Amino acid sequence: MRYTEIYSTSPKTRHFIAITLSFMFISLNFFSQDIHFSQSHLSPLNLNPAETGRFNADYRAHVNQRTQWRSITVPYVTFSASFEKKFNQLSLPGNISAGLLFNSDKAGDGHFGTNQIGLSSSYLIPISDSLWEVSIGLLGMWNQNSVDYTQFYFDNQYNGYMYDPTIAPMEQFPRSQMHYFDVHGGLWIKRWIKPQIPIILGMAAYHINQPKKTFYQEINVKLDRKITFYAQSSLTISQQTYLQPSIYWFKQKMLNEVYLGGLLYRKTQDLSFRGFYLGGWFRIGDAAILTTAIDYQNFHIGLSYDFNISPLVTASNGRGGLEIAIRYIFSNPTRIPLPEKHICPTFL
Repeated sequence: MRYTEIYSTSPKTRHFIAITLSFMFISLNFFSQDIHFSQSHLSPLNLNPAETGRFNADYRAHVNQRTQWRSITVPYVTFSASFEKKFNQLSLPGNISAGLLFNSDKAGDGHFGTNQIGLSSSYLIPISDSLWEVSIGLLGMWNQNSVDYTQFYFDNQYNGYMYDPTIAPMEQFPRSQMHYFDVHGGLWIKRWIKPQIPIILGMAAYHINQPKKTFYQEINVKLDRKITFYAQSSLTISQQTYLQPSIYWFKQKMLNEVYLGGLLYRKTQDLSFRGFYLGGWFRIGDAAILTTAIDYQNFHIGLSYDFNISPLVTASNGRGGLEIAIRYIFSNPTRIPLPEKHICPTFL
């Protein structure tokens, strides 16, 4: 594929192309190759396979939707859904949990698509010390990528005056789809410093098998491994107010992404509307993330917005990505024991 001849375009178009190239450079420096969510804690299977089953119930479900860069180009749209189940009834020294994960992403003018289906599992290691919890996890993922070449412009489609889509691009396209299998692993540690102060540490390694990811058969391009570290806690401010600080670090080869921030949680006395959250994170060198959320019955609903503060602000006007996340946790219905059947004697 060849580059468009920008010297024959108008100054306004050249300015737009310059901004686009700057955006590509910024993206390569601040974003990993994988999909990501600003509310990482509400997409646990994408964050760390060892998070599978780390909740106080029998089942957990998550749905995430993110729309980004609508003010600059064709918006990047990311969707994720996951479902987890605990298997506490198994006669094992530790607890086993399993989860199903689905991701879908559409990016850019070429409609670069990503679809992923994964099966995760985790094992909560039995430890005699009640102050510690340790879990290990594994996630196997099937991936499919696609691209629509008809959405691209080529230099030979310029007729001397303007772009003419009726002119054949005269390009030899490689395949438009590819498939590969991926393996991720993780470690999750929880330590109670005091009865009401937990410290959670997580580490995950993605693309352990470094699968081949390319549209060209003859080129061997391996997917770089990604490492994730994060720490979370909950600090009691008052009987109804808690501070939940967190830090996340994602590294994939030369690419780095760091989040700093947290949420302020306020409990209520209502049995249905149980509490609300307000806070956010600062993604170093890229965006400020404002977040709010509520707990309603068994639902947790979070809403966040990324305000761009990188050099891309010239094109984005500070606008970034809107994200919605929903979590639902529930247990098996409690069985009410029925009285045993007795035959009463007959009295005359």
